[in-house]
Amino acid sequence: RSDRDWSSDVCSSDLTARIARDQSQPQAQRIRAVLALRDMSPRMALPVLRKLLSDPDEEIRLLAYGISNTWEQRLTDSLQDALREVEVVRHAAPSGPALARAAQRVAELQMEFIYQGLAQGDLRDFALQQALQYCAIARDALPQDTGLQMMFLRLSLAAGKTDAAREVLEHLTSEGASPTLWRPYAAELEWIQRQFGRISEVLQPLGTRQVAPRLRPVVRVWQTETPSRSEPVISDAPAVQRPGSAPRPADPAPAPSPLSDADRLLLG
Repeated sequence: RSDRDWSSDVCSSDLTARIARDQSQPQAQRIRAVLALRDMSPRMALPVLRKLLSDPDEEIRLLAYGISNTWEQRLTDSLQDALREVEVVRHAAPSGPALARAAQRVAELQMEFIYQGLAQGDLRDFALQQALQYCAIARDALPQDTGLQMMFLRLSLAAGKTDAAREVLEHLTSEGASPTLWRPYAAELEWIQRQFGRISEVLQPLGTRQVAPRLRPVVRVWQTETPSRSEPVISDAPAVQRPGSAPRPADPAPAPSPLSDADRLLLG
């Protein structure tokens, strides 16, 4: 798909969402727009459908509830099937590829609840912990699988389990895994722990073409060398301290912006 096709889809989706929410539009047109939301990805459509649950038009409310409930029920059914599969496989073989894939499927479905926005608040925290738990089962069943190690790394970062994330990074390094896989996540770990001085060192060996396109600007920024202390620094403080004046306190370092859950869970 070309960028033009993607942009056209986004514009069409935005127009559909606007018509669905616009109470000044004729009811028939709004109903068609709500039904068209079924063809959008749940991640894009669910925020619109949630707003429509309080719409004054009862038919719009019922349609919005029916569509969102269908998506949630479909995902719940898949999750229940996957959980049963884990139990069946676990009784037959306590480790190995079959158990690893069954447990991985459960973790992926829990991640899907988060990604689609179906899990909010405490339910989101529960889904994340369940994803981490079943990913750990899969990882223990097939420890040599780099993909499972990476999945556990992303989930550990998303859950704020920095010790577990560092353990995985050390394992990947010792196993000779490709640095293009783990270095962006090593940089994220340093960011979370506010070790900003280490980020450039972690990312320096990477070429910008070795990472996902959306991460390239980030890598370029952190790979840029910082000015040395001998270079002038622009400041509104006086260059020379006046006699008798109190020393000017240093400005506090800005706190980092929180990283997106979607990026933590699904990028890579």
